[in-house]
Amino acid sequence: ISSDGSTLAYNTDSGLYIYDCVKGESIRISDKPTDSVALSPTGKSISYCVPADEAHPTVNYDCYYLKIGSEPVLIGASCVPIALSDDASVVYFYAFSDGPTSLCVLHAGNTKTLDPDCSFAYFDTVFKADLIFNCDCTQIVFHSGQKYFFSMNGGEPVEAAGGMVVDRNSKYYVNDSFVRGIDINGQYITPYFVSNKNLCNLLFQDGITFTYFDENFGVHTFQSVEYMEAILSEGGSALLYCTKHGNTYPDTDKYYYSYVSEYLDPACVPVELADKYIWMAILTSNDTVYYRNDIGQLFMVRGSNAP
Repeated sequence: ISSDGSTLAYNTDSGLYIYDCVKGESIRISDKPTDSVALSPTGKSISYCVPADEAHPTVNYDCYYLKIGSEPVLIGASCVPIALSDDASVVYFYAFSDGPTSLCVLHAGNTKTLDPDCSFAYFDTVFKADLIFNCDCTQIVFHSGQKYFFSMNGGEPVEAAGGMVVDRNSKYYVNDSFVRGIDINGQYITPYFVSNKNLCNLLFQDGITFTYFDENFGVHTFQSVEYMEAILSEGGSALLYCTKHGNTYPDTDKYYYSYVSEYLDPACVPVELADKYIWMAILTSNDTVYYRNDIGQLFMVRGSNAP
């Protein structure tokens, strides 16, 4: 399904189709069904791979992309699509050969290898590829080695920062950000699509260090004492993070929660929540902080108490 929910891609025995949910009309894209397909954010373009050799459909296959209503354009052999922009000017795909799997992008007819040696980490029954796209799929942040890299419109990757992306945590969705499942040669990966138009200011966490890079790729950092978990406000730039001291549950464990109202402001220092009996705290929309103490009382620290 496309990001805006307007378009579906589906298979039948007679091939690959797209369905316009507004018009209620289907268009056949290929007379061969496929397991690998990517729709653009509003369904105006599609990329897919189909068997080039019917005798060996899982080994020999070709990858195409097209703007709906136009003729398909061949990307190459043994490629699997991941994402593409609505105008099909930016197409991301994996290329498979006798060597390592490569993460590639096609832009204005030119192919660039973003990561020549991709690795898929097995995590919770799925393969984690660490791919983050912006809302129109013109930008990507990807993990390679111990670092993250940023590429815009098929440009040369720029090193961003180390660690995990904080608001990529699947427990906390930001606006209409979502995870999409993609079958890559039997490996089920889950790229993350955020609602932001710009992936700059994306927050990373590496150990006790939080990092983000600005529009000029300047790197900004701040640190916690002992990191456990962080929560970003919905659609905002407030941050609530938790640290824990002690290892014996429950007698000596102590949780400390710190709140940063604007992590994009280097002058904004973290403020520790004052109540020493905090057991759990959350950060919701409108930068509202709630917490409950060890005897089950619920408090609102800041924000609005309107339902």
